Amino acid sequence: MNKHLAIGLLAACFLTPATARAQGVDGTLFDLARVKDHVRSRRISSFDRSGGNNDRFESIPDGERRTLFEVEGAGMINHIWITIAPPPPALSRNDIILRMYWDGDEAPSVESPIGPFFGQGWDESYNFASLPLAAGPRDGRGLVSYFVMPFANGARIEIENDTGREIDAFYYYIDYVELDALPEDMGRFHAWYNHELTEALPDGENEWSLLGPQGKNTTGSDNYLVADIEGKGSSSTVSPGRLHCTAPVPRTTSTPPGRPTRCSAIPSMATPASTMTSAGWAAHTSTGSTSATRSISTNPSDSPSSTATTIT
Repeated sequence: MNKHLAIGLLAACFLTPATARAQGVDGTLFDLARVKDHVRSRRISSFDRSGGNNDRFESIPDGERRTLFEVEGAGMINHIWITIAPPPPALSRNDIILRMYWDGDEAPSVESPIGPFFGQGWDESYNFASLPLAAGPRDGRGLVSYFVMPFANGARIEIENDTGREIDAFYYYIDYVELDALPEDMGRFHAWYNHELTEALPDGENEWSLLGPQGKNTTGSDNYLVADIEGKGSSSTVSPGRLHCTAPVPRTTSTPPGRPTRCSAIPSMATPASTMTSAGWAAHTSTGSTSATRSISTNPSDSPSSTATTIT
């Protein structure tokens, strides 16, 4: 009986791909065992080109742009890891701008502060985990993306130091697969960041009905728009954030994004004359030319911020 059992187990380990798929054995881990033609795994990183162990970019001055990744041809990025010194609050990750360019385009398909892109809002540092993004293992200092980012004719990723101080050390690696040609049904990854000031209602911010019964918005008036995208694609995620300010602060509409609007204090949710700084990013994937504006649907008594991701 033991012999028969062993033979049965061995047969289960060597199912053909067609048989395995028919029995529902498929997916990411199964694909790891599948031999693929015309696909080559590659990595670009901050490794020490001298052969030493100083695997980082050092002393990036304020205002400088640094290219992290630049390749030709077709491929798909599938993993990004970054960590930066010093950590917050000594260095604001809201003021390091991340840009990604696909297929020789002059305009970036991704433009976002690096902290919010990896789910780290409010210039804070904390552990965070989701399917496409993670931050950890200690105080959110290691930033990870598993988003698939296809390109058919080259790709470039850069950062810009807008922190007002030098970045002491920037460690990273970017994993991707190199292809002979990109499949025609692959979209392009896009993400953008937006922050703006929004006004509270005349009778004050009334979240959780702290000032009395909360009104109803039956028309959608004054909702905050996160995304208005034309064309074919899929929306991946929106990462919202919000900060309450005690007094109006200058509106910032710089492009590329500048330093986030600062607030001197965070008042009670019931502060009648509070002004909201809305900030966040959005990501999506597209399969053609698209136009997009930012937005989120909210009750007018709430003033949000957002980050969005799409594949188009």
